[in-house]
Amino acid sequence: MAKLTANLEQAILLLAKGETVTATAAAVGVTRQTVSEWLNRDADFRAELNRVRKETLDAGADKLRGMLQKALDALQAGFDSEDLSTRERAQLGMALLKNVGLVQRASAVGSTNADDIRSSQVLSDMLNFAR
Repeated sequence: MAKLTANLEQAILLLAKGETVTATAAAVGVTRQTVSEWLNRDADFRAELNRVRKETLDAGADKLRGMLQKALDALQAGFDSEDLSTRERAQLGMALLKNVGLVQRASAVGSTNADDIRSSQVLSDMLNFAR
């Protein structure tokens, strides 16, 4: 990868944090058009921006994973609370299942028949070979 200038690096950090193209341009002292051109025509700029965004998302996902047990404990305490009726618990339970995608995932597990899986693999291999 080519070495990026300080302006480009600053623009990448601002965009990755969610700043607009206009605000980024003002902060680094260039026109909005210049930042747009970096985004649309500079592959090194775009690749670095994508890398920084991925790194930021990964760090956020790690932080959320670290909070998961506390969140589940709090949810469990609320779910077990005497303040909720049976109906409210059922509604909360269904909302939870939908939000975590369990309802959709239950039907998307895939075949339990090894022969069907082998046939799908052969077909996939044939299609990939044809490309």
